[in-house]
Amino acid sequence: MGTQFRKIGTTVLAAAIAVALSAPMAFAQDASNGPGPAAVPSPFHINATFVPDAPGAPDALIFDQASQSSHHEGFGFGVLGGFLFKSLSQSPVDGEALTANTGKTIGLFFGGNRPGRVGVEAELMYNIRKGTQLNGDVLSIHSLEVPVLIRVNIGSQSLKGVLGYILVGPAFDIQLNDSLLSKSVTKNYKGLNVNAMFGGGIEITRFFIEAKEDIGLFSANTGNLFGASTIHTKTFDLLFGFRIN
Repeated sequence: MGTQFRKIGTTVLAAAIAVALSAPMAFAQDASNGPGPAAVPSPFHINATFVPDAPGAPDALIFDQASQSSHHEGFGFGVLGGFLFKSLSQSPVDGEALTANTGKTIGLFFGGNRPGRVGVEAELMYNIRKGTQLNGDVLSIHSLEVPVLIRVNIGSQSLKGVLGYILVGPAFDIQLNDSLLSKSVTKNYKGLNVNAMFGGGIEITRFFIEAKEDIGLFSANTGNLFGASTIHTKTFDLLFGFRIN
């Protein structure tokens, strides 16, 4: 079952990357087309009309401001990455607890409804969580995490302004590879976990910083492993990002 979830996660990641790459290409092609039959409106389309000005004056290019705003702020996507603090926790066994190390994450986000007040944001994040036992053995958990979050925007709706936002929702954590003492222990860990995520951030023009709590609702492992009892993922995420659209 764990292997099937890992294959599904890899397929979802590939599809999401294809969507992210095709979106700006679609906009570029649409903007370069000359006059022709009316097309179905798209969030990446800019309507432009050339109208004559006063006699003797050059033609003026009139942009549909709503469409221009839609291009920048409609369906949003971008990149983000950062650090995972206190990434693993464990109940002590024989007096030995797992010390959480700082992990790393990188990925993409989609949606969020930047020009509105409430929206839905999805993310595809590649996480590396780590923990160290008292004897120095390092446990690493690599996973593909897919948060689906409600986003509440507070502040300016323009890309030139400052916006604060709140995020809350579930996240689906697909474990890809687990290692201890540089040896794979993937079979001792579950293929899928469900997390609760909440936090917020500040977005200034196209740059943003956000902080989130990411708490695994179930144990990450399937049973005892080298004296370990139940292991949970519980992280404080500090992320930095850039909005492409």
